[in-house]
Amino acid sequence: MNSIFRDHILKDKVAFITGGSSGICLGIAEAFAAQGTKLMLLGRSQDKLDAAIAGIESSGGTASGHAADVRNYAALEEALPRLVRYMARSTS
Repeated sequence: MNSIFRDHILKDKVAFITGGSSGICLGIAEAFAAQGTKLMLLGRSQDKLDAAIAGIESSGGTASGHAADVRNYAALEEALPRLVRYMARSTS
């Protein structure tokens, strides 16, 4: 199936995707990666994140992950600075 989007329309952009280690959110992450987006995934299980990242990277994408529960505000506070550092490394 042909995409309606220009190839790599999101090249050098960074997305922070919560729940990105499985299900619909992983599908969204994979679609973003296919368009050139660098990903920071947040999920509750590091093992699931590692598997999702491996899959994205094996398809040519770039991803990083952080295990945290979105219901835990302190964990999100810790994850967001990691996203900023990841963005700085990924876009330079």
